[in-house]
Amino acid sequence: MTTQTIDNIGDLARILREQPEWADTIRGLLLGDELLNLPAQLAEFIRVSQENNRQVREELAERRLLLAQHGEQLARLNELVAQHGEQLTRLNKLVEQHGEQLARINEVMAQHTELLAQHTEILTQHTEILTQHTEILTQHSAQLEQHGEQLAQIREHLVEHSKILAQHTEMLAEHRDQMTELRRRMGRLEGRMGNVEGGLYERGIRAKAVFRAQHILGLENPHIVLTQDSQPAPQLHRALSQAIRSGALSLEQSAEVYDVDLIIAGDDHRYVVIEVSITAEEDDIDRARRRADFLATATGGTAAPALITANLGAVQRAQAAAQEVATFLIPYP
Repeated sequence: MTTQTIDNIGDLARILREQPEWADTIRGLLLGDELLNLPAQLAEFIRVSQENNRQVREELAERRLLLAQHGEQLARLNELVAQHGEQLTRLNKLVEQHGEQLARINEVMAQHTELLAQHTEILTQHTEILTQHTEILTQHSAQLEQHGEQLAQIREHLVEHSKILAQHTEMLAEHRDQMTELRRRMGRLEGRMGNVEGGLYERGIRAKAVFRAQHILGLENPHIVLTQDSQPAPQLHRALSQAIRSGALSLEQSAEVYDVDLIIAGDDHRYVVIEVSITAEEDDIDRARRRADFLATATGGTAAPALITANLGAVQRAQAAAQEVATFLIPYP
Protein backbone atom coordinates (compact mmCIF):
# COMPACT_ATOMS: atom_id res chain seq x y z
CA MET A 1 0.00 0.00 0.00
CA THR A 2 1.44 3.38 -1.03
CA THR A 3 1.31 6.41 1.21
CA GLN A 4 -0.72 9.34 -0.09
CA THR A 5 -0.20 12.91 1.07
CA ILE A 6 -3.21 15.20 1.13
CA ASP A 7 -2.38 18.91 1.24
CA ASN A 8 -5.59 20.31 -0.15
CA ILE A 9 -9.06 19.38 -1.46
CA GLY A 10 -7.62 18.84 -4.94
CA ASP A 11 -5.35 16.08 -3.63
CA LEU A 12 -8.33 14.43 -1.96
CA ALA A 13 -10.42 14.57 -5.15
CA ARG A 14 -7.56 13.14 -7.21
CA ILE A 15 -6.99 10.27 -4.75
CA LEU A 16 -10.72 9.42 -4.72
CA ARG A 17 -10.72 9.22 -8.54
CA GLU A 18 -7.66 7.00 -8.48
CA GLN A 19 -8.89 4.85 -5.59
CA PRO A 20 -12.63 4.06 -6.17
CA GLU A 21 -12.75 1.82 -3.08
CA TRP A 22 -11.76 4.87 -0.96
CA ALA A 23 -14.62 6.81 -2.47
CA ASP A 24 -17.04 3.98 -1.57
CA THR A 25 -15.76 3.91 2.01
CA ILE A 26 -16.12 7.68 2.43
CA ARG A 27 -19.59 7.59 0.84
CA GLY A 28 -20.61 4.95 3.40
CA LEU A 29 -19.29 7.05 6.27
CA LEU A 30 -21.09 10.19 5.05
CA LEU A 31 -24.43 8.61 4.20
CA GLY A 32 -24.61 5.86 6.86
CA ASP A 33 -26.09 2.37 6.62
CA GLU A 34 -29.65 3.74 6.97
CA LEU A 35 -29.54 5.73 3.72
CA LEU A 36 -27.58 3.06 1.80
CA ASN A 37 -30.09 0.41 2.85
CA LEU A 38 -33.12 2.67 2.21
CA PRO A 39 -34.12 1.05 -1.17
CA ALA A 40 -34.18 -2.42 0.43
CA GLN A 41 -36.25 -1.06 3.33
CA LEU A 42 -38.72 0.50 0.88
CA ALA A 43 -39.08 -2.78 -1.03
CA GLU A 44 -39.73 -4.63 2.24
CA PHE A 45 -42.24 -1.94 3.29
CA ILE A 46 -44.14 -2.36 -0.01
CA ARG A 47 -44.11 -6.15 0.32
CA VAL A 48 -45.40 -6.02 3.91
CA SER A 49 -48.11 -3.49 2.93
CA GLN A 50 -49.31 -5.66 0.04
CA GLU A 51 -49.34 -8.75 2.26
CA ASN A 52 -51.30 -6.87 4.92
CA ASN A 53 -53.82 -5.67 2.30
CA ARG A 54 -54.24 -9.25 1.03
CA GLN A 55 -54.82 -10.50 4.58
CA VAL A 56 -57.39 -7.75 5.20
CA ARG A 57 -59.36 -8.67 2.05
CA GLU A 58 -59.35 -12.35 3.04
CA GLU A 59 -60.54 -11.48 6.56
CA LEU A 60 -63.42 -9.37 5.22
CA ALA A 61 -64.50 -12.15 2.82
CA GLU A 62 -64.54 -14.66 5.70
CA ARG A 63 -66.61 -12.29 7.85
CA ARG A 64 -69.30 -11.85 5.17
CA LEU A 65 -69.62 -15.64 4.86
CA LEU A 66 -69.87 -16.09 8.66
CA LEU A 67 -72.29 -13.20 9.34
CA ALA A 68 -74.97 -15.54 10.75
CA GLN A 69 -72.47 -16.71 13.39
CA HIS A 70 -72.02 -13.16 14.65
CA GLY A 71 -70.62 -14.13 18.04
CA GLU A 72 -67.59 -15.84 16.51
CA GLN A 73 -67.35 -13.13 13.86
CA LEU A 74 -67.10 -10.38 16.50
CA ALA A 75 -64.20 -12.21 18.16
CA ARG A 76 -62.36 -12.45 14.82
CA LEU A 77 -63.12 -8.82 14.07
CA ASN A 78 -61.61 -7.77 17.41
CA GLU A 79 -58.53 -9.82 16.57
CA LEU A 80 -58.29 -8.07 13.18
CA VAL A 81 -58.59 -4.64 14.87
CA ALA A 82 -55.75 -5.63 17.21
CA GLN A 83 -53.63 -6.64 14.21
CA HIS A 84 -54.36 -3.29 12.56
CA GLY A 85 -53.29 -1.56 15.78
CA GLU A 86 -50.00 -3.43 15.62
CA GLN A 87 -49.62 -2.48 11.96
CA LEU A 88 -50.29 1.18 12.81
CA THR A 89 -47.69 0.95 15.58
CA ARG A 90 -45.15 -0.45 13.13
CA LEU A 91 -46.08 2.26 10.63
CA ASN A 92 -45.59 4.94 13.30
CA LYS A 93 -42.16 3.48 14.03
CA LEU A 94 -41.34 3.65 10.30
CA VAL A 95 -42.48 7.28 10.21
CA GLU A 96 -40.25 8.03 13.20
CA GLN A 97 -37.35 6.32 11.42
CA HIS A 98 -38.03 8.42 8.32
CA GLY A 99 -37.99 11.53 10.51
CA GLU A 100 -34.60 10.49 11.90
CA GLN A 101 -33.33 9.91 8.37
CA LEU A 102 -34.54 13.36 7.34
CA ALA A 103 -32.74 14.83 10.35
CA ARG A 104 -29.54 13.11 9.23
CA ILE A 105 -30.01 14.48 5.72
CA ASN A 106 -30.44 17.96 7.19
CA GLU A 107 -27.22 17.48 9.14
CA VAL A 108 -25.40 16.47 5.93
CA MET A 109 -26.84 19.53 4.17
CA ALA A 110 -25.65 21.73 7.05
CA GLN A 111 -22.19 20.24 6.71
CA HIS A 112 -22.27 20.92 2.97
CA THR A 113 -23.29 24.51 3.71
CA GLU A 114 -20.31 24.89 6.04
CA LEU A 115 -18.05 23.42 3.35
CA LEU A 116 -19.43 25.92 0.84
CA ALA A 117 -18.74 28.75 3.29
CA GLN A 118 -15.18 27.51 3.70
CA HIS A 119 -14.80 27.30 -0.08
CA THR A 120 -16.01 30.89 -0.34
CA GLU A 121 -13.31 32.02 2.10
CA ILE A 122 -10.68 30.12 0.12
CA LEU A 123 -11.90 31.75 -3.10
CA THR A 124 -11.58 35.19 -1.48
CA GLN A 125 -8.00 34.43 -0.48
CA HIS A 126 -7.26 33.15 -3.97
CA THR A 127 -8.61 36.35 -5.52
CA GLU A 128 -6.09 38.42 -3.52
CA ILE A 129 -3.21 36.18 -4.66
CA LEU A 130 -4.27 36.04 -8.34
CA THR A 131 -2.53 39.36 -9.23
CA GLN A 132 0.80 38.08 -7.86
CA HIS A 133 0.94 34.36 -8.84
CA THR A 134 -0.16 33.25 -12.32
CA GLU A 135 0.64 29.59 -11.64
CA ILE A 136 -1.43 29.67 -8.43
CA LEU A 137 -4.31 31.06 -10.51
CA THR A 138 -4.20 28.01 -12.78
CA GLN A 139 -4.12 25.62 -9.80
CA HIS A 140 -6.97 27.41 -8.11
CA SER A 141 -9.04 27.31 -11.31
CA ALA A 142 -8.58 23.56 -11.44
CA GLN A 143 -9.62 23.31 -7.77
CA LEU A 144 -12.73 25.38 -8.45
CA GLU A 145 -13.72 23.04 -11.28
CA GLN A 146 -13.31 20.08 -8.93
CA HIS A 147 -15.46 21.86 -6.33
CA GLY A 148 -18.11 22.42 -8.99
CA GLU A 149 -18.16 18.68 -9.77
CA GLN A 150 -18.51 17.89 -6.06
CA LEU A 151 -21.36 20.37 -5.72
CA ALA A 152 -23.08 18.82 -8.75
CA GLN A 153 -22.78 15.39 -7.13
CA ILE A 154 -24.22 16.79 -3.90
CA ARG A 155 -27.17 18.24 -5.83
CA GLU A 156 -27.76 14.87 -7.53
CA HIS A 157 -27.80 13.14 -4.12
CA LEU A 158 -30.27 15.69 -2.78
CA VAL A 159 -32.54 15.19 -5.83
CA GLU A 160 -32.45 11.41 -5.28
CA HIS A 161 -33.31 11.85 -1.59
CA SER A 162 -36.21 14.14 -2.54
CA LYS A 163 -37.58 11.47 -4.90
CA ILE A 164 -37.32 8.82 -2.18
CA LEU A 165 -39.15 11.06 0.31
CA ALA A 166 -41.86 11.74 -2.28
CA GLN A 167 -42.30 7.98 -2.75
CA HIS A 168 -42.59 7.57 1.04
CA THR A 169 -45.25 10.26 1.13
CA GLU A 170 -47.27 8.56 -1.65
CA MET A 171 -47.02 5.19 0.09
CA LEU A 172 -48.20 6.67 3.40
CA ALA A 173 -51.12 8.37 1.62
CA GLU A 174 -52.11 5.06 -0.02
CA HIS A 175 -51.97 3.28 3.34
CA ARG A 176 -54.16 5.95 4.96
CA ASP A 177 -56.70 5.53 2.11
CA GLN A 178 -56.68 1.75 2.65
CA MET A 179 -57.25 2.18 6.40
CA THR A 180 -60.10 4.62 5.70
CA GLU A 181 -61.75 2.09 3.37
CA LEU A 182 -61.32 -0.65 5.99
CA ARG A 183 -62.99 1.52 8.68
CA ARG A 184 -65.86 2.27 6.25
CA ARG A 185 -66.37 -1.47 5.62
CA MET A 186 -66.25 -2.22 9.33
CA GLY A 187 -68.89 0.47 9.91
CA ARG A 188 -71.17 -1.11 7.29
CA LEU A 189 -70.61 -4.54 8.87
CA GLU A 190 -71.52 -3.18 12.32
CA GLY A 191 -74.65 -1.61 10.83
CA ARG A 192 -75.73 -4.94 9.31
CA MET A 193 -75.12 -6.75 12.58
CA GLY A 194 -77.12 -4.08 14.41
CA ASN A 195 -80.03 -4.69 12.03
CA VAL A 196 -79.80 -8.45 12.67
CA GLU A 197 -79.84 -7.92 16.44
CA GLY A 198 -82.75 -5.48 16.14
CA GLY A 199 -84.73 -8.01 14.09
CA LEU A 200 -84.09 -10.78 16.63
CA TYR A 201 -85.12 -8.48 19.48
CA GLU A 202 -88.30 -7.43 17.68
CA ARG A 203 -89.41 -11.02 17.01
CA GLY A 204 -88.63 -12.00 20.61
CA ILE A 205 -90.86 -9.35 22.18
CA ARG A 206 -94.01 -9.72 20.04
CA ALA A 207 -95.88 -12.00 22.45
CA LYS A 208 -94.87 -9.77 25.36
CA ALA A 209 -96.06 -6.72 23.43
CA VAL A 210 -99.51 -8.28 22.86
CA PHE A 211 -99.74 -9.08 26.58
CA ARG A 212 -98.90 -5.46 27.52
CA ALA A 213 -101.33 -4.06 24.96
CA GLN A 214 -104.15 -6.03 26.59
CA HIS A 215 -103.34 -5.76 30.29
CA ILE A 216 -101.63 -2.35 30.46
CA LEU A 217 -103.10 -0.37 27.56
CA GLY A 218 -106.53 -2.05 27.78
CA LEU A 219 -107.05 -3.38 24.21
CA GLU A 220 -109.85 -5.96 23.82
CA ASN A 221 -108.79 -9.21 22.17
CA PRO A 222 -105.50 -7.73 20.84
CA HIS A 223 -103.92 -9.17 17.68
CA ILE A 224 -100.95 -8.19 15.49
CA VAL A 225 -101.85 -6.47 12.21
CA LEU A 226 -98.36 -5.36 11.03
CA THR A 227 -94.75 -6.56 11.42
CA GLN A 228 -91.72 -5.88 9.25
CA ASP A 229 -91.31 -9.50 8.13
CA SER A 230 -94.94 -10.30 7.17
CA GLN A 231 -97.79 -8.87 5.08
CA PRO A 232 -100.04 -6.28 6.81
CA ALA A 233 -103.56 -7.31 7.79
CA PRO A 234 -106.09 -6.68 4.97
CA GLN A 235 -108.17 -4.25 7.03
CA LEU A 236 -105.09 -2.12 7.76
CA HIS A 237 -104.08 -2.09 4.10
CA ARG A 238 -107.63 -1.06 3.04
CA ALA A 239 -107.71 1.75 5.61
CA LEU A 240 -104.38 3.20 4.44
CA SER A 241 -105.30 2.92 0.76
CA GLN A 242 -108.60 4.72 1.40
CA ALA A 243 -106.78 7.47 3.35
CA ILE A 244 -104.48 8.06 0.35
CA ARG A 245 -107.40 8.19 -2.11
CA SER A 246 -109.33 10.61 0.10
CA GLY A 247 -106.35 12.84 0.69
CA ALA A 248 -106.40 12.30 4.46
CA LEU A 249 -102.80 11.05 4.22
CA SER A 250 -100.08 11.67 1.65
CA LEU A 251 -98.24 8.77 0.04
CA GLU A 252 -95.19 9.52 2.23
CA GLN A 253 -97.27 9.58 5.44
CA SER A 254 -98.93 6.29 4.55
CA ALA A 255 -95.52 4.77 3.80
CA GLU A 256 -94.35 5.78 7.29
CA VAL A 257 -97.19 3.72 8.80
CA TYR A 258 -95.99 0.69 6.82
CA ASP A 259 -92.50 1.27 8.32
CA VAL A 260 -93.75 0.85 11.91
CA ASP A 261 -91.99 -2.06 13.66
CA LEU A 262 -95.19 -3.50 15.21
CA ILE A 263 -98.90 -2.56 15.16
CA ILE A 264 -101.42 -4.29 17.47
CA ALA A 265 -105.18 -3.86 16.99
CA GLY A 266 -108.10 -4.56 19.35
CA ASP A 267 -111.74 -5.44 18.70
CA ASP A 268 -112.69 -2.05 20.17
CA HIS A 269 -111.17 -0.26 17.11
CA ARG A 270 -108.09 0.79 19.06
CA TYR A 271 -104.48 0.40 17.92
CA VAL A 272 -101.03 0.47 19.52
CA VAL A 273 -98.20 1.71 17.29
CA ILE A 274 -94.93 0.30 18.68
CA GLU A 275 -91.37 1.29 17.77
CA VAL A 276 -88.78 -1.33 18.85
CA SER A 277 -85.14 -0.41 19.63
CA ILE A 278 -82.58 -2.15 21.81
CA THR A 279 -81.29 1.28 22.90
CA ALA A 280 -83.92 4.03 22.81
CA GLU A 281 -83.09 7.31 21.02
CA GLU A 282 -85.02 10.56 20.67
CA ASP A 283 -85.86 9.70 17.04
CA ASP A 284 -87.57 6.45 18.12
CA ILE A 285 -89.95 8.38 20.39
CA ASP A 286 -90.68 11.01 17.72
CA ARG A 287 -91.45 8.32 15.13
CA ALA A 288 -93.82 6.46 17.45
CA ARG A 289 -95.80 9.66 18.20
CA ARG A 290 -95.94 10.80 14.55
CA ARG A 291 -96.86 7.41 13.07
CA ALA A 292 -99.56 6.80 15.68
CA ASP A 293 -101.18 10.11 14.65
CA PHE A 294 -101.03 9.06 10.97
CA LEU A 295 -102.67 5.69 11.77
CA ALA A 296 -105.43 7.35 13.80
CA THR A 297 -106.17 9.66 10.84
CA ALA A 298 -106.30 6.71 8.42
CA THR A 299 -108.53 4.44 10.54
CA GLY A 300 -110.65 7.01 12.33
CA GLY A 301 -109.96 5.15 15.55
CA THR A 302 -107.60 5.62 18.47
CA ALA A 303 -103.88 4.89 18.02
CA ALA A 304 -101.60 4.97 21.08
CA PRO A 305 -97.82 5.33 20.51
CA ALA A 306 -95.49 3.03 22.44
CA LEU A 307 -91.79 2.22 22.66
CA ILE A 308 -90.27 -1.15 23.60
CA THR A 309 -86.58 -1.03 24.49
CA ALA A 310 -83.92 -2.72 26.59
CA ASN A 311 -82.15 0.56 27.46
CA LEU A 312 -83.98 3.78 28.31
CA GLY A 313 -82.07 6.84 29.52
CA ALA A 314 -83.43 9.57 31.75
CA VAL A 315 -83.59 12.08 28.87
CA GLN A 316 -85.56 9.67 26.66
CA ARG A 317 -87.88 8.73 29.55
CA ALA A 318 -88.73 12.42 30.09
CA GLN A 319 -89.27 12.95 26.36
CA ALA A 320 -91.62 9.95 26.13
CA ALA A 321 -93.67 11.23 29.06
CA ALA A 322 -93.91 14.70 27.48
CA GLN A 323 -95.13 13.24 24.16
CA GLU A 324 -97.45 10.69 25.86
CA VAL A 325 -95.56 7.71 24.44
CA ALA A 326 -95.86 4.55 26.55
CA THR A 327 -92.54 2.84 27.32
CA PHE A 328 -91.93 -0.83 28.12
CA LEU A 329 -88.54 -2.15 29.22
CA ILE A 330 -87.87 -5.71 27.99
CA PRO A 331 -84.32 -7.04 28.48
CA TYR A 332 -82.18 -8.18 25.52
CA PRO A 333 -81.41 -10.89 24.80
